[in-house]
Amino acid sequence: MRKLAGLILALGALTWLSIVVLVLRDLSAGDASLVQPTALVMRRSATPIPLIAPPTETATPTATPSLTPTDLPSITPNYILVTVTPRLELSSAPTPTQTSDSAACIPPEGWQPYRVQAGDTLFGFVLGSDGALTVQAIRQANCLTSDLLRIGQILYLPPNVGEKAPKLDDPSGDTANVPRLPRCPCQITIRAGTRLEQIAEQLDKLPLSFSGRDFLAVTAAGAALPDYWFLRSKPVDKSLEGYMLSGTYTITPEMTAAQFRDLVLANFAANVSETYESMANARGLTFWQALTLASIVQRESWDANDQRMVAGVFHNRLAAGQPLGATVTMMYALGRAGQWWYPAGKIDFNQAHPYNTLRNRGLPPSPICSPSLSVLAATLDPAQHDYYYFNIRCDGKGNFYARTYAEFKAGLQCK
Repeated sequence: MRKLAGLILALGALTWLSIVVLVLRDLSAGDASLVQPTALVMRRSATPIPLIAPPTETATPTATPSLTPTDLPSITPNYILVTVTPRLELSSAPTPTQTSDSAACIPPEGWQPYRVQAGDTLFGFVLGSDGALTVQAIRQANCLTSDLLRIGQILYLPPNVGEKAPKLDDPSGDTANVPRLPRCPCQITIRAGTRLEQIAEQLDKLPLSFSGRDFLAVTAAGAALPDYWFLRSKPVDKSLEGYMLSGTYTITPEMTAAQFRDLVLANFAANVSETYESMANARGLTFWQALTLASIVQRESWDANDQRMVAGVFHNRLAAGQPLGATVTMMYALGRAGQWWYPAGKIDFNQAHPYNTLRNRGLPPSPICSPSLSVLAATLDPAQHDYYYFNIRCDGKGNFYARTYAEFKAGLQCK
C-alpha cells in the first residue's frame, strides 16, 4: 500500500508540472504575437507667418545714410499678407513666391497699373470694387501664385478700385479704454510712412503703463520737448508728426509716454546729422519744411529707385510756383479712426482745403507721416532733371516722367 500511495503522489506531481509548462509556453507565445511600435509620428506645429516686416532702421543706429546721389541707402521691401487676419508685427520678413510679371501677363482691357501701398489686400480690392471682382480674378489677371503682396509692387486693377479699397491697418476695435496692466519690457516697431495715430493704436495693443492717448498728448502741439536742433524750426502750434523715426524700440516697465517719445527723438538725433539743416537751407527750406516734403515723397513712392526722381519732380514744381499735385496730403487730412488714409477715389479734389496740394501752391501745413532716413536723404539730395509730372508706367515697371502736361496725358494712354 505504501508503494502504491507513493506512485500516485509521483504521478500527481508530474501532472501539475506538465500543466505549469503548458501555461508558461502559452504566455510566451502570446507576448511574441504583440506588435511593438518602432517610431512615433511627430507633427510640426504651424509657424506664424509675419505679415509685415519691420523697417531696416533700428533704434540703435550705427551710421548716418550717405547723401551722395550714387550711394543712397538701400531699402528692404516690406511684405504684407493679403488676408483679413489682423496684422502681426514680427521681426523677419517672409520670402514671396511669385508676384506679378507684366511681361507674361495681359490684364483685362481697361485695367490700370496700381502701386501696392501699406495695408492693401486682395480682399480689400474686392471690397473696393463693390463686389464686382473676386480674389481669384485679381490673381489670374496679375499671374499671382501667392497671396503675398509687396509694398510698391505694381498690380493691374479696374480704375479707382485700389484707391477705394479699405486698408488692413485700419483698427479693428477701440482699445483706448482698456485697463493698463503693464507687463513689459515690450517692443514696438514703427514703420516708415505711419502717422501718429497709427503709432498710438500700436501702443494700445501692448501691455504698457501708458496708453496711445497719453502718447498723442505728449506729441501734440504745445507739449514740452527736449532741445534738439531739428525741433527749432518746427512751429509751436504743430505736433511731432514726421519725427517718429522708423525702427524697433524697447519699452521698459517704468517708462512713461514722454520717456518713450524722448527715446524715439533720441534715435532721430543719432541718425540725422545737423548737416541736413544746411542742405535744406541751401534749397530755400527750413528743416521742418524739408521734413514735410519728405513725408509726401514717402507716401507717393515706396520704391527706393524712384524716390530721388519723385523728390526732384516736387522740387521743380515748388521752384516753378506750381501746386505739388500730391493726392496723399488729402488722404492724410481726411483720415479718421477706422481709415487713417482716406481713399483717394472718394475725395473731391476741387474743394478748398489747406492740405489740397492739387489746388494750393507750396507745402501743406505739416508733415503727413514719418519718413524713412533714405527718403529724407533723397529729398535733400534729389535727382536733377526737368520733369514736372510722374505716374506709374503702363507696363507696371516703375514710373514714367514727363516735362509737359501733354506728355503726361500721353503717358497715361495705356494700350
